Amino acid sequence: MAERSVLSVHTSPDTVARLDRLATARQQKKSALANQAIEEFLAKEEMIEARIRAGLADAVSGRTLSHDTILEWADALGTDAPKPLPKA
Repeated sequence: MAERSVLSVHTSPDTVARLDRLATARQQKKSALANQAIEEFLAKEEMIEARIRAGLADAVSGRTLSHDTILEWADALGTDAPKPLPKA
């Protein structure tokens, strides 16, 4: 069995009631749902941070696009003639 740690979280009674309802509906433990939510939040936030770091590295290296290039590309989205994503 994987090693586990305990985390205590203070939250509102409404949030606890919502978690209770969802756990009952899914026939799962509240702790399992809370753990899943935390893991999904962390994965999303870590991905955002990685993309920010990559974007900053691109900027430092000069791999950027002009504002006009991006506007031209964006203006073509949703039209009959969308343009491919420009490359730096």
